[in-house]
Amino acid sequence: MIGIREEGRWRFGYIDKTGAIVVPAQFSTAHSFSNNLALVRVGMTDDEMALKAMEDYEAGKAKNEIEKEVEMNKMNYGYIDKSGKFIWKPPDSK
Repeated sequence: MIGIREEGRWRFGYIDKTGAIVVPAQFSTAHSFSNNLALVRVGMTDDEMALKAMEDYEAGKAKNEIEKEVEMNKMNYGYIDKSGKFIWKPPDSK
């Protein structure tokens, strides 16, 4: 597993034993594989959403639009296989 920090956010993915990226860093949380599946979390953390909501509010975005975006980006869990394909996809994930 690898972690990459971009634009102030941590994202996690997977590498093989040689260090080659197998699954790009795209998950908010990633767990080790067990029985060829790994539990991952997608979406924004509470801190990330709060910061984004404040930025959107200051930029003049409507409150109902901000609330809708917060709801759409809530954390959800799912399981991936070793290729990164969702075996069980989180509800409402992008």
